[in-house]
Amino acid sequence: MPVPAQQVTSVSKHRHPRGSKGSGILELLVVLAITIALAVISFPIYQNYIDKAKITIALGTLENIRSELKTYHDEYQEYPPEPKGSFLKDFFFTGKDSKGRTVFQSLMIEQISDDLSPVSYNTIKGSYTIIAKARDSKQTTMTVTSKKISY
Repeated sequence: MPVPAQQVTSVSKHRHPRGSKGSGILELLVVLAITIALAVISFPIYQNYIDKAKITIALGTLENIRSELKTYHDEYQEYPPEPKGSFLKDFFFTGKDSKGRTVFQSLMIEQISDDLSPVSYNTIKGSYTIIAKARDSKQTTMTVTSKKISY
């Protein structure tokens, strides 16, 4: 049975022009390339913001350390003695000095372990110096004394 002419023309009206099948894939590839380019550009900016935030958090933690050391000094009229050998780790992670006195409260100990990598603690003529590293990608070194914080 032959197909009526009217049906043939209606089918041909819905056909896509030649070459338009590939344009959907090409458009998708262009959008994908633009998205990748934007991601490559924005990632370093995002990482920089994350590092700045980690440094800001570390500075806050160091300010809290200064406050707790001042409280210790007010109570005992001295700063905690310098830790010897591996005691530095104990000093910052147990919160006790070599005489067993509390230097840092438990919440402060958690804050130190989350935000900093302590490097050294020294006492010098009624003052102290702490050197620590922030947990940013550059491991920014920070110095704390009873008078100031610098990095």
